[in-house]
Amino acid sequence: YRVRLADPAAVYAAHLASPMRACDDPSADSDLEASTGVLADTVDAGEYIVLLEKADPDTPQTNRVEAPAASRVGDGSAADSAYGPVVYDLAQVVDHAGNDAGLIDPPSAEVAGALFVDSDGDALLGMGSDEPLAGKEVTLRAWYLDEAAGVWKRVEAADGSHPFDMATATGDDGSYSFDVPVSSWLGDEIAGAGAAGRYLMGYTLAVSGADAAAGVRGMVPVEREALSPAQDGFNSKASHEEGADADYGIAWEDATSLSGKTVRDGRLVLAAPYDGAAPLDPSNAQAVVDPEMAKAAEAAGLDWEGFDITAGVSEKRMHGGFVVETKGSVEGLVWHDADGDGVQDGRGEREPGVSGRTVRLSQYYLDDAGAWVENTAFAQRTATTGADGRYGFADLPASVSFDEDGAPLAPGDAAATDVRRLAAYRVDIDVPEGEAATRLWAGDDVSKDSDAVVLDARHASLRESYASKTAGEQRRDGYAIVAAADENGAASYDGISYDGISYDVLHASKEAVRAGDAGMVEARESASIEGAVWRDADGDGLQNEFVEWAAASASGGSAADPGIDGVEVVLDRYIVEGGAWVLEAEDFARATTAAGTDASLGVEHAGVYRFDGLAAWSFDQDTGTYVPYGYRVRLADPAALDGVPSPVRVGTDASIDSDLHEEGMLVDEAAGERLVLMERAVSGAPGCVEVPVPEGGVASYHPLLLRDAADVDAGVAERGGAGGGDVEAETASIEGVAWRDADKDGVRDAQEEPLAGVEVELSRYRWVPNDVREDAAWQFDAAFAAEAERTAVTDAEGRYVFEGLPATAVSAAGGASGAVVYGYRVNVTAFDDALAPTAADRGDDPSRDSDLDASTTRLVPDDARGGLTVLAGDAEGAAAAAAGPDGLYATDAACDRAGGDAGFIEPASASVEGRTWVDDDGDGAQDAFERALPGLPLTLERRPLAPAELAEGFGELHGDGAPGSGLDAAGEPLAAGEPARPYASGSASVWEQAGFAESGIDGSYRFEGLPAFDEDGVPYAYRVTVEPPEGASLVPVDALGVPDDLDNELGELPGEAPRAGTAPLTAALIAEGASAYGQAYRYDEAARWACFWRCSRRWPLRRRRFSRRRAAERVSAGRATRLFAASAVRP
Repeated sequence: YRVRLADPAAVYAAHLASPMRACDDPSADSDLEASTGVLADTVDAGEYIVLLEKADPDTPQTNRVEAPAASRVGDGSAADSAYGPVVYDLAQVVDHAGNDAGLIDPPSAEVAGALFVDSDGDALLGMGSDEPLAGKEVTLRAWYLDEAAGVWKRVEAADGSHPFDMATATGDDGSYSFDVPVSSWLGDEIAGAGAAGRYLMGYTLAVSGADAAAGVRGMVPVEREALSPAQDGFNSKASHEEGADADYGIAWEDATSLSGKTVRDGRLVLAAPYDGAAPLDPSNAQAVVDPEMAKAAEAAGLDWEGFDITAGVSEKRMHGGFVVETKGSVEGLVWHDADGDGVQDGRGEREPGVSGRTVRLSQYYLDDAGAWVENTAFAQRTATTGADGRYGFADLPASVSFDEDGAPLAPGDAAATDVRRLAAYRVDIDVPEGEAATRLWAGDDVSKDSDAVVLDARHASLRESYASKTAGEQRRDGYAIVAAADENGAASYDGISYDGISYDVLHASKEAVRAGDAGMVEARESASIEGAVWRDADGDGLQNEFVEWAAASASGGSAADPGIDGVEVVLDRYIVEGGAWVLEAEDFARATTAAGTDASLGVEHAGVYRFDGLAAWSFDQDTGTYVPYGYRVRLADPAALDGVPSPVRVGTDASIDSDLHEEGMLVDEAAGERLVLMERAVSGAPGCVEVPVPEGGVASYHPLLLRDAADVDAGVAERGGAGGGDVEAETASIEGVAWRDADKDGVRDAQEEPLAGVEVELSRYRWVPNDVREDAAWQFDAAFAAEAERTAVTDAEGRYVFEGLPATAVSAAGGASGAVVYGYRVNVTAFDDALAPTAADRGDDPSRDSDLDASTTRLVPDDARGGLTVLAGDAEGAAAAAAGPDGLYATDAACDRAGGDAGFIEPASASVEGRTWVDDDGDGAQDAFERALPGLPLTLERRPLAPAELAEGFGELHGDGAPGSGLDAAGEPLAAGEPARPYASGSASVWEQAGFAESGIDGSYRFEGLPAFDEDGVPYAYRVTVEPPEGASLVPVDALGVPDDLDNELGELPGEAPRAGTAPLTAALIAEGASAYGQAYRYDEAARWACFWRCSRRWPLRRRRFSRRRAAERVSAGRATRLFAASAVRP
């Protein structure tokens, strides 16, 4: 007999099989073989239960029956099946007992955790300050492991439902719990046709993100498993991966692990790992052959025999923590700038704040491209400054949230996702009528400056200065960021960074952020220009101290330099168009000098004029921009003055100097100077206007901060007297020497000859100090360039000299640069094409070295000031001084300057030498036993290099900057010049004979003293040619493995057979870089070529034959055919 389960599937759907025969007592163990459903003592094939006892010797023969052995006979005794059939006794019938089936109820386990708001910021489920998230929907999703495929599959019914999924809401304490089976019996309707069976279950958890009430929509999870595994009982496992659906996952960070938790491919497995130590029915071991889990077990130090589905292990650590977003604040100050200097200062205390001013706050966010975008959903906030002038905005989020469509939300609106973008805030201020913002960003203290950028007459935007880690200067874009900066350079949320600084967009700075201060001044609608015409009694260009006199009488009282009444002054107005001043209204207004108060001196005297009610700009309605005005003041009839203009702009005090230039101009007309009636601003400052300035480029001005021009004065000196037109400033000279540097050492020796005919050019520049322009620099003197004798040629002694050069002030009758320090520059513009400049600054005696910088053409003075030659003397002890590079210079002393010398060298000559011999073995290498070849005629040929062969930069002539360019404070041109290319190169098509020689008795030859350049300075290429001797053939050129001093260089000349020759040899050596004169080759050294010649003679008694194969190999290897060859190497 055999006993089996009538419906195993029904049994296994509800139960698990106990381990088979787990003990030695047949009446106590289980005999169920789970795979077949048979209740048998063994699982051997063919086992049956026989209800007879075995025959004994007393059993009659008629009762004996032989049958196959059973595992146990009816009496329960064991049978030995190894010895054939068993003989049973038909008369001894016995009952059989102990064929039992042990069944196990499938275990379940608990999945549990808690959701919380991480109030204390430690990313751990805490006992105190953390707040529970109650009423939040948590879903458990069920999966089963398809062992054959090695993948998890969702438990899904035919109708698409998920019958094993479960959902619950968190309790008041934020906790949730699920009781779920460790394994499940799945029928064909789920597992697939013919695949019904028991499967290992896996589970995933999700917190609803569908809305903010029943879920955690828009919330941001804390860092997952932030602390060590020792804290896993409290660590948060919540996450929201980029691109995930609306729900938030609760899962371990490790996708597969047996180290402290049991997960496979991200699914929680609640079955216990099985190590094979305890008995287990094979049907209850799952995932036995699973490489992933075996690897995880090895990492955990466990033996792996699969999962034991009879034992469940609960997982109650699936907590989810979410961030508490903190908020920040911004603040600033509005104050009255009483002195208009743009700095909040004053005696004793700072200048007072202004109350009642309206400020407005807008919000922006940083997009993916790194640009700020205004959040239009943010309702603009307003505030009013308090009694102390301070304003503030609080409760400001550090980030901006978004809806389902990616549109930004207002603070407090429920977010659709946990995406956060860095928020920033801008503050604007309403400017009342009659007020204007003061100077922008003045001074060095950002806590005391004004940050108000003019938007229009009634509004300004605050642009505070912030530290920058990328720009190398302060950030002034106006975006106040309240998010906490990460000191370690990495933010705790996605590493959001701006301007080189990382920010935590979930937490705001605990300190209020400066959003900008605004200094306010009284607004002006117009400005004035005024000055005085005065007689310069001592001709020093300075308006000496007045003694106040009665306005009714020009002769009353006394004055050192009295004013002149009755002089008509004309005002012309210009406007900026296309970046340049354009005359808008000539003779815009006129005034006549008369007695009045001189605003620049604060005294009343004669000769004062004034133009009132002048606009500083015109407002363009089409573009919404301010278009600046510039003014020019001039005398209506300068010839009518009884005298000549005083020295112009002497000293550093503009209130007492004279501005009278040539043609009666009270501005520097040659430099394009105009009077601008606005305050100067930081270069490029926002909200400002730009105007062209005399020193070149543009300058920025505050359009709403108007200023009067109160010191536009004209000093008139006596004609022919002190300070008059016949009195010149102190003059001096500049000289130097040109010479031939025969030994090319850069030092002028006593025996070396002077060089005549070198052309030099002189340029003059005016020093513009930094109180006139933002950066001190040299301004090109166009008047000097147009009128002065600026060129010279060295004489027979190699000498040049420029004499009568003013060092500083020159009266207006002789120039327009009084009381300005001059700098001079000498450039070498031309010399013999067959020469080149020698090395500069060699030796230790500056009077004997060369000062010519071939890269710029300039003669660099040994005692350069700002890169130029300054003739003015030291200001120490001088009666008057003028500002210049590195300090002050005397205006009454000048010094001659010598030593601007230039040495020139002739090009070194080249040479070609070599040796000829018989190459007996024809291998292209000179062997010790091979003989010289004397008496061989050799011809030297040359040609100029073709254009494509010339070195880079050859023939390109570079000037010292663009014509008329100003210089920076170091004397370097502000504008680069364009190179000229006057040379036409020679032809490479014709070789000409340059020499002839015969090899000597030892086979040697030499050509020396070879010119490296032609008459135009173009380098020569040389080659040596021969007529091969009768019976000779060429040998390989540059044979492989042969040293350069032993190989052959003579080869076939294409198209010139039977002649042979070397490859072209360029005599000139390429310099490291071309000079400003277009010389791209060295003149101090030329090539010296050593050529080695070999031939293979076909002697009558020693003919050699070469196979076609060997010849082909030599050709294919790139070697010359066997004719004749030569090579040159540089020693």
